[in-house]
Amino acid sequence: MKPLQLPAAREFMWQYVHSTPLGSIVTGVTDQQRLALQDEVQERWQRFASGDGVATEVGITTLRGTKPATASKSS
Repeated sequence: MKPLQLPAAREFMWQYVHSTPLGSIVTGVTDQQRLALQDEVQERWQRFASGDGVATEVGITTLRGTKPATASKSS
């Protein structure tokens, strides 16, 4: 597991929302509905609060592939 420090819950939530298909859905709701969503997310993410942001741990798997060298053809 690798620690990951993110911006404050409100800021990170809107960055995430606008980088996904959720962004187009959220733009179609009222300001009151957007605020309600923001408040609920902030409340549920409170347990991840760390300093000025949100902290979590993520599992990361790194793979590396190589392509075998091809032999040159001789005539």
